[in-house]
Amino acid sequence: MKRGQGAISSGTGAASLIAVIGLLIVLYILFLPPESRQELLGENTTSSSGGSTTTATVTAFNRTLVSVNPGRIDYTAELEVDHNIPSVNLISRQSGNVLEEIDALRVTRSLFTEQVGNMTFMLKDTQNTENALLSFSAQKYQGALKIKLNGNLIYENEIKRSLVDPIPLPKKYLKSENNVEIIVSSPGVAFWSTNEYILENVKITADITDVSLLESKAVFLVDASEKDNLKKGILKFTPDCEVNKVGKLSVIINNNEVFLGLPDCGQVNTIEFIPYFTAGENKIVMRAEKGPYLIDHILVRSMLNKPREYVYDFQVSNDELSGMGDIRLRLEFTDETSYKEADIVVNGGIAKLSTNKRIDERTIKPFIVDGFNYVRIIPKSSMYIAKLQVMME
Repeated sequence: MKRGQGAISSGTGAASLIAVIGLLIVLYILFLPPESRQELLGENTTSSSGGSTTTATVTAFNRTLVSVNPGRIDYTAELEVDHNIPSVNLISRQSGNVLEEIDALRVTRSLFTEQVGNMTFMLKDTQNTENALLSFSAQKYQGALKIKLNGNLIYENEIKRSLVDPIPLPKKYLKSENNVEIIVSSPGVAFWSTNEYILENVKITADITDVSLLESKAVFLVDASEKDNLKKGILKFTPDCEVNKVGKLSVIINNNEVFLGLPDCGQVNTIEFIPYFTAGENKIVMRAEKGPYLIDHILVRSMLNKPREYVYDFQVSNDELSGMGDIRLRLEFTDETSYKEADIVVNGGIAKLSTNKRIDERTIKPFIVDGFNYVRIIPKSSMYIAKLQVMME
């Protein structure tokens, strides 16, 4: 009986001890940090796809080695981008134009009455109007004939025959809207008589130069990465012309005059300029004071800056290297639709990035060395990286 009671007492004490130990273990787990508790209980799982691994649950990282916001990364395959412009022909055409005509015009003057002849005509371009003339034949002529252009006396003479030489209309008096006034002199002391002119086939003519063909416009396209990396611009063209027969040539790109003067005819002309380009359409205008010009081999060249180096460095000690769990590179983009392609270089080791996803995460532990380390992004397409991180478990 006593031996049985002793055995029961010993069993009860052992059960109490186990219960106490179990309670202490539960309390210990409850007070662990969440990351350590997940690791102890084996709650982490991972999935991989195409050589790039993304954690399905939160990974416990002890240290962030790099955390930056690179922003826009532009891809430029070349340091020169050429824009070829079609050949242009700049010419001027002069033609004779009848500005106004009247079959017959009668002007008279007596002591008590006066009849004045008036003609009006319009000019769109007075600067390029030459040899303006008033012509007519006189069926009847008596007295002195006076002619005014816009109020300015340009002719006063007594006509003696029916065929009259054309009367010049001075260019200095010409306007966009013009009036020619034809009057006859007073009979004077012969007050009982009437001076009279009957004019036929009255015409106002002029030689007008069409300068619309002295200007040419063209458009070339510039993409955003080219525009953002511009260093300088170069304009090249070869004009076929005769220097003593042409006027100054002007070349305007996006409202900025990059050349003005007489070019070297028959030779390649090269002009360096500051490129005020815009992303998208850019306009080039060639304008001559006088032609003809045939301009070939027109080239607008963008000289680009050397592509920017996207390099991020960090330090890892030998102790960390020997005790680390993993080191991962995480790239977070702004969208999950556009295609992103780049070479990722870690200490000389190259991995390929090719994705349209918003997040790319991968291990880079095999490339990590003791001391100085670096990550370099070499873009193969333009992209926007919202965040780049290197993290150590």
